[in-house]
Amino acid sequence: CKPAIAYKYLSEDLNLGIFMPCSISIYEKEWEVYISARLPENVIDKVVNNKKLEKMSKEVSEEMKWVIDSI
Repeated sequence: CKPAIAYKYLSEDLNLGIFMPCSISIYEKEWEVYISARLPENVIDKVVNNKKLEKMSKEVSEEMKWVIDSI
């Protein structure tokens, strides 16, 4: 992770946070909090063809959603 590079990208467009190494980005803009996330279930099938991994990624995604909803 290189904070200086991340800052440059995010200064251009906060939505680019989903392309950073962290899979969750939380930021504030005009007094509102935004959360963006790269959920494993949305990308796993584009990388591998493995039903077991797809099921696992869905479980991880559900946990991530729970954490996000708790914020």
